[in-house]
Amino acid sequence: MLQPHDPGNALVGNAVTAIAKARKPHSPRTFTLDYDSSKIKTRNAFNREQFKKRHTVEGTLYTKGSVTLDTGVFFEHGMAELREHFARAGTATLTWLDTNEVEEIG
Repeated sequence: MLQPHDPGNALVGNAVTAIAKARKPHSPRTFTLDYDSSKIKTRNAFNREQFKKRHTVEGTLYTKGSVTLDTGVFFEHGMAELREHFARAGTATLTWLDTNEVEEIG
C-alpha cells in the first residue's frame, strides 16, 4: 500500500508521480479509497464505534469498466456501483493516483 511520502524525501514522491504519469491511455487506473461505515445503523455500541473508524484500501479501475479493491471486493458495474455502495454505508474519499484528483463520496 502506498503511504503519503515524506516531503523531505522528494525523490520518492517524484518517482511515484513519474510512474503514474507514464500510464498509457488504455491501461487500468489505480486509486486509494479512504472510507468509513458510519451510516450503518446498529444498537450495539461497540459496533457503532467500529463503524466510525476509517479504513484505506487501494483499487483498480479496469479498461472494461469493472473495479476491484485490494480486499478482493469486485464491482462489476464499475465506479457508479462503487460510489453508490460507499455512499450508502458512510463517507469516502477517493484519490486517483495518476492525477491526484480527490473526490468525496457520501
